[in-house]
Amino acid sequence: MKVNKALILTLLSFSPLLSWGQTDAVARSIPSEITFDELVKSIRSSFSSPDSIAKCAYYWIAEN
Repeated sequence: MKVNKALILTLLSFSPLLSWGQTDAVARSIPSEITFDELVKSIRSSFSSPDSIAKCAYYWIAEN
């Protein structure tokens, strides 16, 4: 089976957008009136990778 390199590169270029979609959805679900410890706990319960945790925290801070 011949793999189309352009297709693979296109799919890989959209992967950061997909992860932003997940992280911002979680961030929107976290209430604005929350303690720092609760915020950290909520984000860490949803994500394990440092990149996703940072993206979610960034989005939450930017929105709140």
